[in-house]
Amino acid sequence: MVFIRLIIFAACVTATPAADNNPREHLSPTPSCGVSFTAHPAASTSGLVTCPSTVPAPSSNARLRIEGNDAEGTIFEACVVAGPREVTTQSGGTHKCDGTNARANHKPGTVPTVQLDAAAHHTGFSYDGTYDPAYEDYFITSISTSTQNSAQFWGILVNGQFTPAGGCQFEINGGDETLFAFDALSKDAFLKVMPDFAVAEAGNGNVTVTVTDSVTGGPQAGVQLGDVYTDVNGDATIPVPDEPGCYEFKGTRPGALRSNTFYLTVVGTFISA
Repeated sequence: MVFIRLIIFAACVTATPAADNNPREHLSPTPSCGVSFTAHPAASTSGLVTCPSTVPAPSSNARLRIEGNDAEGTIFEACVVAGPREVTTQSGGTHKCDGTNARANHKPGTVPTVQLDAAAHHTGFSYDGTYDPAYEDYFITSISTSTQNSAQFWGILVNGQFTPAGGCQFEINGGDETLFAFDALSKDAFLKVMPDFAVAEAGNGNVTVTVTDSVTGGPQAGVQLGDVYTDVNGDATIPVPDEPGCYEFKGTRPGALRSNTFYLTVVGTFISA
């Protein structure tokens, strides 16, 4: 499956998240090109997508990605502000979800399931999960139209690793990256593209990205990004398009979980100060 999307470039700005003193939900969207610009780019650059950190504790502004089944693809990928709260699902009812569940932590904090809840309330997709009183935690069974069956289940990873505790117990910090992955137990790799973004001049040269397995850190060959594939070192060389715009690439390979988005901003010309 080839994934590449073009968004005509106008301007990229970062939305400042509202304070989450009484947290419900708030999105801090990843700019369309993966990086905010206060002025027209003057040179090629690349780096990591980060979320503004001006959120009062115990809330966090952190990256959340939700990868559904093959038919649905990526359900959500952005920064989201969330904090301790009660969560309600159709199958599980209403319960606290704040990191102190099952005495996992001494103080409330942000956990993956409240990130999911915040994103769902803001963007409108549905989710469900059963609740286990023994663990004081939800078992997520469906997100949007991707629903578990007898062989495929949802999994949670933070910073590329499966969480050792449930989604209402494992606390995250502002710089963390949470991933809800459908059919997680069957994947042979969880693809990660680096860098997150690059800026280049239209029709001028190439951009190189590297794809690894977030779990093992090993390079991943044969991953498709647009019209190119990674080599044995996990590297792929993407020709810079001639048309200015925001290009979004996802790394895919049979058997592996699709990657985070690589954002390529192509400008007509660089303008020096």
